[in-house]
Amino acid sequence: MVAMNAPKEVSADRLEDKHAGMYGDLDIQEVFGEKPEGCWGATCYRMRMAGCGFEFVDKKAAAEGDTESQVDDKDKDVFIHPFSLRKRIWITALFTLLAALIMADQNALAPNLSDAAEFFGFDDVEKDVYLGGYIAAAFFGIGAPAGLLVGYLADKVNRKNLLCVVAILGNIPLMFMMLVTNYWHFFVIRILTGISVGGTFPLIYSLLGDMFPISQRAFVSSFITIATGGGVFLGQQIAAWVGPATDWRLPFVIVGAPAIAVAVLVFFTTEEPPRGAAEESLRAREEGEEAVVYNERITWQKIKLLLQIPSNWLIVLQGLPGSLPWGMFFVYFNDYLQVEQGFSTGVSTTIITVFGVGAAIGVVGGGLLGQWLFNRRKEWLAWLSGIT
Repeated sequence: MVAMNAPKEVSADRLEDKHAGMYGDLDIQEVFGEKPEGCWGATCYRMRMAGCGFEFVDKKAAAEGDTESQVDDKDKDVFIHPFSLRKRIWITALFTLLAALIMADQNALAPNLSDAAEFFGFDDVEKDVYLGGYIAAAFFGIGAPAGLLVGYLADKVNRKNLLCVVAILGNIPLMFMMLVTNYWHFFVIRILTGISVGGTFPLIYSLLGDMFPISQRAFVSSFITIATGGGVFLGQQIAAWVGPATDWRLPFVIVGAPAIAVAVLVFFTTEEPPRGAAEESLRAREEGEEAVVYNERITWQKIKLLLQIPSNWLIVLQGLPGSLPWGMFFVYFNDYLQVEQGFSTGVSTTIITVFGVGAAIGVVGGGLLGQWLFNRRKEWLAWLSGIT
């Protein structure tokens, strides 16, 4: 518990109606003379102070002999994260930037698909099969197993260090793109790069889950989702303007180098949050009681239990066919606009960007609405996903 000054008495008329949900009108410094480091950023001040041992007293009720505490029992059970709010914001910002940079190379080939085909001596059919089909299949074919392996290792090693290693190993091959002289060089580099995409995001979401309570996770996770779209947009724009003017291989180097730099920055300026630090079920319930230490590990028995849940099967079965149109769109549509419709590389990429802006708006709106619905009734989140 964070040490602080003795609390002062604050009348209940300084508080807003408890059902309003927010108590920003009351400055916590008015009570303690200082703000306890690590309290949730935009959550209820009244709950935070109750968790720090402060009891609200209604002066009118006290005068009438009613000295019952004005704080509900559930409000007293408030957890203060071991990381300060500023520290958690910094880590989240770095994760968001890293996610954007890692995704930047994913679609960097699309604006210059025909140039790459000419470089390798492919005709139109070979271009679609080898560059559009095999490369994309290899990229995600290695990314999916990498995600499973990383998920297994995340229970056994420091997740922050593992995140940095995965991000660096996945982007180092991009530094050799300018040395590519044949198709198989390019094929191997794309396979290795898939490691960073498949392994990075499970770790990021796991770490964020231990830094923010369940009432804030959907909103915080939306930043990562926006970053993935922003990264694809950034990579496409760089490829569209740099590739035709120089070499179609250069954009891969341009987006890979800063991704490695940010991964190094994450390694030296952040630390892994305690496992389960933001889980309500693991918090200490009584004064003097120690919080439960999370030490669960993945096992085949737990995997079997997960596979017995119908909702998990529905998510997988929907995700596989649901991804096919987006894969076709991002891989081929840019080249289609150039070859079949006669647009320039810059114009065709700008058209693709319009779709990306719409997707970003949907992510932000969905994150806010989804979190609002989840905080009121968890089942409503499933309805939102199904309807949209």
